[in-house]
Amino acid sequence: MLSQKNFFRFAVFCGIFPLFACSDDSGNKDDTGDIFSGLPNQVYLREIDPDAAWDEDREIISEYKGNAEVKLVLRGPLDYDTDRFLYVDTLLGGKIENGKITVNLPISVESRFLEPFNGNCAGNEEESESCESDVSFPKNLTTTSFGWIMLYAAIPGKENLCPLHLRSGSSDEPQGYNSAGVLYASTSGKIKGIRTLTNSYYKESFVSDYDVNISMGWNMLYSNYKRYNDADEITVYYTLISKDKKILTTGLEWQARCR
Repeated sequence: MLSQKNFFRFAVFCGIFPLFACSDDSGNKDDTGDIFSGLPNQVYLREIDPDAAWDEDREIISEYKGNAEVKLVLRGPLDYDTDRFLYVDTLLGGKIENGKITVNLPISVESRFLEPFNGNCAGNEEESESCESDVSFPKNLTTTSFGWIMLYAAIPGKENLCPLHLRSGSSDEPQGYNSAGVLYASTSGKIKGIRTLTNSYYKESFVSDYDVNISMGWNMLYSNYKRYNDADEITVYYTLISKDKKILTTGLEWQARCR
């Protein structure tokens, strides 16, 4: 059964915020370079200001002008009993030169890093949890892990890898934000439908609206996030649509979030 403390992990992991791929309606693409076409390549650093007061904006945003390696971190599948991934591997995934990013992904991904896509309800919700879904997707579809950043920047002088986010604005913007991310899929097809996860204990609902075409191999997903605080309830909406819907490609930038 899903415990209440695991509800939000389940919501994210099972596709509320999938880093999934969008291609043309035919599901065809030439190579991994095509999925980055039309996107910016300038990288911005987002760092925490240690001297800022608790009630001040603590993030420092600056245009990165240096060099760095881009790392691709593959994980999967997640063992919910131990909260650990069974396999983790870090590969060279590109480079940053003079602040400009180039991503080079491997042609294929080992099957051990792939897991079955589940756009439907788990069927083992607790009393405080409910789920409704009419999501359809290709049979036997497996993908890299949902909801996890896969690209990182090895910024010189930083102790840890900096997660690379392709997004607009910041996560606390009330009007929401657009984002994009890569995901590897084992087959081509379409994912379409709506899934709603609700937790009456926390009074929160997560609504995923899927309308995406995927290709076998690497893909790019474009999504929109909005959060509404209505009286005592919170509703989070994720809209996942194809790249030709220009609204979701507006204002995207590469953000290296260094801690």
